[in-house]
Formats: sequence, structure tokens, C-alpha cells
Amino acid sequence: MSSSTKTQVIIPQIPQVIPDIDNVILDDNDENDNNNNNSNNNSNYKYANEILSKELLNLSFEHRNAYQEEIHGVGCMAPTETPTMIKESLRKLELELLHNISTLDCNYKQAYIQSQHLYSVYKKQYEEDHSNNATNATNGKDNTNDKQESSQSRLQPSYINSKEFRVCFLRCELFHIQKAAVRLLKYLTYVKEFFGLYALLRPIQITDFKNEELTVMRKGYIQLMPFRDRIGRRIILLFPGIGLITMNDIIRAKIMLYMSYVLACDVDTQRKGIVFLIWFDVSLQHTNNKDANQTIDPNNNDTNQTTDPNNNPNQTTTDNPNYNTTTKAAAKRIASKSKFYEAGMVRTSAFHICTPDTSIFKLKRAVWTIGIGGVRSHLKIHVGSPIELRYILHSYGIPTNNNNLPISFSGTIKTKYCKQWIRIREHQDQDQDNLILEKVSIVECPYLSDIIFRQGTNVIHHPGNSWFRSLIQTKFEEGYGNITNDDSKGNGNGNGTIVSGGNSTNTNPTTTTNSSSITYKSKRTKPLTEELIKEIKRRNCRILIWNDQEFGWWSKFDNEQQIFNKIEYICRDFIFGSNKSHCINRRQVVTSVTATSSVGLVNNKSSNKSNKSKENKEQIITQPLSSIHSNHHHPNHHPNHHHQRGGGTSILSSLQQGSLAFSSKLRRGYTLDTVDN
Repeated sequence: MSSSTKTQVIIPQIPQVIPDIDNVILDDNDENDNNNNNSNNNSNYKYANEILSKELLNLSFEHRNAYQEEIHGVGCMAPTETPTMIKESLRKLELELLHNISTLDCNYKQAYIQSQHLYSVYKKQYEEDHSNNATNATNGKDNTNDKQESSQSRLQPSYINSKEFRVCFLRCELFHIQKAAVRLLKYLTYVKEFFGLYALLRPIQITDFKNEELTVMRKGYIQLMPFRDRIGRRIILLFPGIGLITMNDIIRAKIMLYMSYVLACDVDTQRKGIVFLIWFDVSLQHTNNKDANQTIDPNNNDTNQTTDPNNNPNQTTTDNPNYNTTTKAAAKRIASKSKFYEAGMVRTSAFHICTPDTSIFKLKRAVWTIGIGGVRSHLKIHVGSPIELRYILHSYGIPTNNNNLPISFSGTIKTKYCKQWIRIREHQDQDQDNLILEKVSIVECPYLSDIIFRQGTNVIHHPGNSWFRSLIQTKFEEGYGNITNDDSKGNGNGNGTIVSGGNSTNTNPTTTTNSSSITYKSKRTKPLTEELIKEIKRRNCRILIWNDQEFGWWSKFDNEQQIFNKIEYICRDFIFGSNKSHCINRRQVVTSVTATSSVGLVNNKSSNKSNKSKENKEQIITQPLSSIHSNHHHPNHHPNHHHQRGGGTSILSSLQQGSLAFSSKLRRGYTLDTVDN
């Protein structure tokens, strides 16, 4: 398949979707007829399946397989990046914006032109102020304060023209230059429309939201999860109930644009994309509409957001017979709002829709399938009960264990994650000057490779912690902190056993003093700790600790001494702790060492035994029977020895019996030397 066909499938234009809706979906004339309603729902559902099937069939086998692997969280479509590739792509994007902007969509290029004009005005004003300060300096005026202000307010390049900002759109479109340029223009158009002109001069912040908008955001209808999926992608969760449907379009657009910018600040998310999770629940479809009415824009003429004309707070808009709930209107509404997804700074690599198995949600699945547009290639629809849906999502790499999803089985939305995220953003955006410093210490969402510590919370299932535990076991098996022959004089296996040359002696650790015990443990843990720190630095892993002083966030651990003390404590617990799993791991290592030495001793003694047997055989063959018989009556011979007839034969049989007995002991697991663990 050609590259042009691939690009048309990945990002189809929204105007191509709405005419299909008008031509296929029926009107409201038959709404009172139940039979016609059922037939309309079935036809709409079939049409949605046809659209989805056609979308996938237009893809080549390689592209379809790549999409499926990315949806399941086992692959990534992002190309391999090199500094030369990024530099060349940025140069082409600059040329596309400068010379070919006239060929782009005229509806979106005005915001970019205006941003360049505003920056030129700001730059000119800065140069004038700088020249005035230089003139005052030559005249001998005391301009110490002016110098300080000038150093603090140095001319910074426009964030729109920065490489970090533009490379986000290149990664979002998989380095397709023209598509990245169009997406950048759309983003600037929407942030100017919903936030204002200041969004063209500086990045948008959480402080740009009004109190009423923050109140709606805290309800948790749109949430950014504090964890990642199987390959490290961030997850956005939407609850499309009455609260989300009746939310003001401006508030919804501002929330999505701001979340898109926050996610784009992470380079790993730029490459891997994000996961959208649409969660339908029966209880969310009949929520009290009193709070939702307060968020409606009175100047909005959208009939789909009309409230109850009788002002009855107990009656929702879906219960009102005058409320327009046709498939055509709903699909048009979703299609018109999906344009914000096309203006995002990060790409959607997976789109999951989870619904109960009822007829009304069957219609909603069809509506969303028709309306989401270019994301259909990454769409997966799941049907079942809440517990079944959680198991299904877990198979796609989305962690749903330990009640990670912010919704209960009864359908109540949990707002803990949402409120915590808003507080973190407020803390980071309250002072723009300290934003860079805070980014170094505050971590919003840990990577999969991060090693995290949180007191009072079980973080054993975090991938970084699991890797760290296996690393401790591996290094311990390699001999770091383990028992060696060189350290046998002062080292043990943690249970009072000293091993030297395969022999074991039991000691009582209580007889030693506290100082010697500490020195002994430090000698065991220090080499293991140092080796672990080297491996962590080599893999560029971060160590994070939970800061619960104000409202809670992850902080980067940079103090070398504190890192050493933290890891040494873990190593000491692994080597000397009484935990059952630790004892098993230590016993496996000691047993393997003992088995190796025992096998060596067995081989040596068996070789000596075989050599003696050969000598006896040669002696039997060379000596006459009379001499052999006389040897049996040697004066030093044991008096209770039982003689058998045929001296040579009896000696051979006794040797064979001894060899068989020795072999049987080895088969039963006996060794010559045992070590008490």
C-alpha cells in the first residue's frame, strides 16, 4: 500500500463523516413506534460495523498488524529517532510553515501568523529596553536594578518556535511533515479561541481556568490516570454520562487541550502515544441533572444541551420526551467534538470503549464508532459486566487490579486521582519562574523503570520494583554479598553457618557483640549495594519517594548517601531478614554452592576409589590364589570377619557391592558433606 493511502486511513477528515450520517441514519418520525425504533437501532449498529470493517480492510496486513500490536500494548509504531532525523524534520517543518502556509487550510493559519506578529512586537520592545539600559550605563547612571531585571527577563524564544514544542507534533504524526504542520496550526487556533491571545505567547496553565471550570473538572468526568499501561503509555479516562453530555463544550475543550499539553511535556508519551478509555455505566446515565445545569452556557443554542423546561431537578434530560436523543444528532455532536482530538499534541494509540451488554448501550457504541472519525483504526469495543470489563482491559495491558480504576462497582466516580492531579498542577503553575525547578523534583507519573518507595502502601507490583527485586537476587547469586572461600573467616550465610571448602560449622550469632555484628553485616551488604547502584545508573533508572507533606507527589531522590542507605537497608533485609521468601532465595544460592563443592568431592573420592579398585584388581590377577588366601588370614585382620569361599571372587563381589551402595546413595540424594542451612 502506498504512503498516501496509509495517511488517508490514519486521519480522515471530519466533514467526510457527517454526510454519511445524514444519508444513512433515520429521522425522528418513527420514534414513537417501538418496532421502528428497534429496526433503526439495528440498522445503525450494522452501519457502524460496516464503517469499522471497511476502515480496517483498507489497511495493509502490516499496518493492521502494527495497529493491533499497539492496541494490545506489545508494540509501538513510533519510528527509531536519530539526532540527524529530528534536525532534518524540524528544518522541513520550518519550511512548510514559512513557504507553504498559503496552501494549508486558511481557517487555521491565522493564529500562527498572529503568534509570529506578537513575538516580533515583543522582541522589538525588548531590544528597545535593552538599548535604553545600555545608554544609561554609558551615561554613568546607577542602573543596578535595571541590570538585575534585564538578566532575569532575558529574551526567550517563543515557545511556538522552540524545537521542543514543534517536535511534539512531528512525533504525533509519525514525522509526516505536512500533517504535523496542519496539526500545529489547529492547536494554535483552538488555544487562542478558548484561552485567549496570551496562549500564543506562553504555554497554557491550570491557573487559566476559572473557579467554575475547576469545579467541573473536579467532578472527575475526565481524568488522567496516575499510572501507565504495559508499555508505559498514559491513560485518559472518560465517563460519558449525563454529567459529561451536559458539560459546556468550552470547558470540555479547554480540559482536553490542557491535558494534551501536559502529556506532551513527557518525551516518552510523545513517542508512545496515549490510551483513551471510555467507560459507560448504567448508574451514570440517570444522574441528577442539578449540578450539570449549572455548567450550561446560557448563550449556547445547542438543542442537545437543553435542560428540563419544567425546572424539575429530579428529571434528567434523557427522561424528558422533548430531549433530542436521535442517533444522527448524537453522532454529529461527537463528530464535531472529535476535532479537538485532531488538534492534540499527542497521538491516540489505543481507544477502548467499555459498555454493559444492553440494547441502549448497543446504540451508544454505534454512535461513538461513527463519530470518533480517524481514531477508528485504533478502536476496541468491549462488552460485559464491570468485573468482566476489568479482566478484558487487563489483557490489553491496562492495570485494573487493586481497584485502580476511579469508579466503584456500584457506578460511583472516585475523584481522588483527579483532585490530586489538579493540586499538583496548581503547585507547578503558580509561579512560572519556579516551574523549571519544580519539574526536576516533582514527578507526576512514574515510569515503568522507576524504583518507587511509599511508606504504608504496597508498591511491590510496580514494574520497576519487580525488576529491582530480581536484580538483587541476580547479583546475590553472582556472589555480591554471598559466601565465598576468601571471606569464610568472617562471613556467614545469615543463619549462623560458616562455609569453607564445602565443610560447615554452626556458630551462635548471639555471642558476638553489636559492633562486630554491624561490621559483619556491612561487609556483606556494602559490595551488593554498590553493585546495585552501578546497575541503576547504567540503566538510567530513577529512584522516587512519595512526598506526603502537603498533598502528595513523587519526588526524585538525588542524594547519593540517602540512596545508598535506602538500598543497603533493602539488601540487609534480603540477606539477614527472616522473611520466608528471602530465606528460600538464600537457601537456593547456598544449596547450589554446596552442591557444586559436594559434587567435586564426590568425583575426587570416587576417582580415588576407582583407582584403588584397579590396583586391587591388578593385584588379584598377578598374585596366586594361595597368597590371596593367606592375606585373608593376616594377623591384623579383624577377628569377627566372615570368610567366604573363593577368596578372589569374594573380594570382587565386595568391591562391586560397595560401588553399588555408593551409587544408590547418590541416587537417593545423599552427599558426602552436608551443610546445615
